[in-house]
Amino acid sequence: MRINLTARHGHLPEGINEYIEKNVKKLKKYYAGIVDADVVLDWEKRLKTVDFHVMVHGTILKAETKADNVHLAVDEAIDKIEVQLKRYKERKRHKDHTKAVDKLQDDEALG
Repeated sequence: MRINLTARHGHLPEGINEYIEKNVKKLKKYYAGIVDADVVLDWEKRLKTVDFHVMVHGTILKAETKADNVHLAVDEAIDKIEVQLKRYKERKRHKDHTKAVDKLQDDEALG
């Protein structure tokens, strides 16, 4: 998995790279097919904005959060992506299961 980190209108605080990478790598336990993760940090007057894009097999999951603290904004974005990954995995599992059941029924009808 590639992790792209970008900072706009400011510089990255000390240690934020490692913090983001550690949390993004934890997402692998929810879905192993993560290809890319793009994290964009933006500084406005007091608010820190985190735009989080995760690519999984052609689908892009997105989360955007704003907070006073960078770490809090990253945590909220990670939580949103976790929910989306769980939902994506469940939909994919259900879709694959339905295809398998349909194929089994077709095979039984033919033979």
